[in-house]
Amino acid sequence: MQYASFGAPIDGGFMDPILGLRYTGFGLSGEWHLVAEGALQIPVTGRRELLSTGHANFGVQLSLQRRRQHHAWYLDLAGVYYAGADFPVPEGSRVIPTLILGYERRLGARTNLNLQGYVSQSVYSRRETDLDELRGGKYQLSAGVRHRTGNLLQNFNNTPDVGFQLGLAWVPARIRPALASHWR
Repeated sequence: MQYASFGAPIDGGFMDPILGLRYTGFGLSGEWHLVAEGALQIPVTGRRELLSTGHANFGVQLSLQRRRQHHAWYLDLAGVYYAGADFPVPEGSRVIPTLILGYERRLGARTNLNLQGYVSQSVYSRRETDLDELRGGKYQLSAGVRHRTGNLLQNFNNTPDVGFQLGLAWVPARIRPALASHWR
């Protein structure tokens, strides 16, 4: 099967929502912390080309973290169940393991520098493509700055799909003390 698009393949739209849970209460000794996360992508409107496969996907992640006064290290192990897709190329379902190693340096009271290395398998196999570049492992190095302002958390970071991203997250006032204690 071959696919070619000589213009914008879609006019836009919303992608499927993702619901996630995070638990940080695992008690480890000293400066070590363990965080468990899970997420579910819910196909709300069925298959939409390049926006939704029409299938539910889910993932889990364990993060071992060591925090010091001005530094933090992270080792994340994750697995994502990808239910496959029909377009633009038919793909079967599979589990995709991922390893992430990160470093964070406090630059000021509200600003941190983040460095991250990422290794993952491809979602494509020889069934979908003969291109080694698409079937090969995925590797990424990224650097970013995170700055907290009141209830907003501002992120600048690289992603393999976008290249550069700006994200905002609202943090309720009752959670802000927990963010401040992160570096104590």
